[in-house]
Amino acid sequence: MYFQQKGKNTTIFVFIFIMLGVITANPLFYVVGALIAFIVLFDLAVFLAAVDAMDASIMRKVSKNKLYLDNSLDVEINLNINNKNLKNIYFHDIYPDAFMLLSGDAVQKIDTGKSGHRISYSLKAIKRGNHSFSDPYLDVESNFHMFKHKIDLDCRTEVVIYPPVLTKKSIIARYISSQFGRSRSRQKGTGVEVAEVRNYIPGDDFRHIDWKTSLRLNSLFSKEFESDTELPLFVLVDHSRTDNSDNLDYTVRIANYLAQQAARNNQPSGMITFTHDRITNKTLIKKGKNQFEMARNLFSLGLQDSKPCSIAMDIAEIKEFERKLKSSNSEEFYSILAPFFIDNPEHLRIIESQGIYQAIKHVISFSNTPSLIAIITDLAYDAPMLESIRLATYYGNKVILVVTSSLLFREYDVLGLEGQYVEYIKLQKKIEKFRRLKGIKIVEAGQHETPELLINQVVSGWKASY
Repeated sequence: MYFQQKGKNTTIFVFIFIMLGVITANPLFYVVGALIAFIVLFDLAVFLAAVDAMDASIMRKVSKNKLYLDNSLDVEINLNINNKNLKNIYFHDIYPDAFMLLSGDAVQKIDTGKSGHRISYSLKAIKRGNHSFSDPYLDVESNFHMFKHKIDLDCRTEVVIYPPVLTKKSIIARYISSQFGRSRSRQKGTGVEVAEVRNYIPGDDFRHIDWKTSLRLNSLFSKEFESDTELPLFVLVDHSRTDNSDNLDYTVRIANYLAQQAARNNQPSGMITFTHDRITNKTLIKKGKNQFEMARNLFSLGLQDSKPCSIAMDIAEIKEFERKLKSSNSEEFYSILAPFFIDNPEHLRIIESQGIYQAIKHVISFSNTPSLIAIITDLAYDAPMLESIRLATYYGNKVILVVTSSLLFREYDVLGLEGQYVEYIKLQKKIEKFRRLKGIKIVEAGQHETPELLINQVVSGWKASY
């Protein structure tokens, strides 16, 4: 609580009248000074009692907690005040400097004749980022405007402001281009697509002159060409039925996000769905053609029964095989595996019968350039997937392995925690085998994580690795 200017002036008058009474020995000045002092003290006593008895509650509502730059935000305040004696109450709402007031007023005088009050105003977002509305407060003045008291009200609101939609898309495009290169680039030479026809500049290659246009417009024109530099994207989706396959929706969501990114960047793409023992559907398309077909096949996806098959090896074979693979690179892949398959032709037959092997083989035969291959699987069975992925990286492809194991989607309980921990350790041992490979990134996807964030985190690591 503090003095208003009017209260300070009144106190000065009390002092002046008392001093005049002392100097002139006139009792009238004493009486006037005492009367004014009584009024001040009476106003103070009533004010303090009213402030102690006052009860206030507030609730702030915003039209949306997430909005884009230049969008409007409607704010509604519901204020309840239990007060009968004070008549001068002013409400102040503090909004972030990231907003500009469009209509209404965040500072209003409260009508003390009623207990419920509704205050509304509109803002415009002018600065992106995470912002907080500070706690509003009440300025309470005494009835004679001599004293003032500030009452803070606990009510904070978080709001996120994103860039405009077009800006956000351009940011995503620049981000992906910085990792993989622009989807189109101007090049000299032939055998690439014509981008545009422009005026001839002295020094241009005469082979690029567009003679038909030049004759028609009676001026020399030269062709400019462009070609693809974007990595083709292929999404391989494992939809085999397992004991606890409750993560198919999340798998579809990740695959859909990757397909949308490919369509948005106009890059060649394709999608293959497979089970443990076969390919169920494949959509290998050129860029910009039948993109809807991928989405249709994806959202009609269901769990399929299959027969998982694993390679039977004794302990000595496994240790020798892993020792050679740890110390090898991609170029030595076949030299290591060849004796193993020659001595054990059944192993080669098992690998070739796997759905993942057939899917990767289709990708390699379809794309004559290195590609980005995203494999979405739950690693539920000990299928020989390691050898198939080595085949993909041998041809220069980059692989993102998205693990959507049911362990990452399960609600855990204390009683079965030990057994669940053992299962989790087994899963990590499987994943660790893939981490040893060059040209592969691992993503462990859980139910509380967004696919956009997961994939972007993986993409950001390619620069450091290649």
